[in-house]
Amino acid sequence: ENGILYVNGEMYEEDYISDAYRSGYLNNFSDYTVPEGYYFVMGDHRNNSNDSRSVGPITRDMIVGHVERVILPISKFWDKVE
Repeated sequence: ENGILYVNGEMYEEDYISDAYRSGYLNNFSDYTVPEGYYFVMGDHRNNSNDSRSVGPITRDMIVGHVERVILPISKFWDKVE
């Protein structure tokens, strides 16, 4: 709602999303119940993401990803480099 994510009626804190990415027609998605066995996914770049708001819910086998490195918070990353 207005670029803010609510889960089960509660506002979900997302400090990592810029206010600039909270605008656009996809950010006014209405209430939605995710069907059993499906996932509702959204990208961080909310006003330019091809996610469940435009393609619908997805199954687990459609989720592909592998984390190789986590560099956030960046301050901790730079401490290790120096």
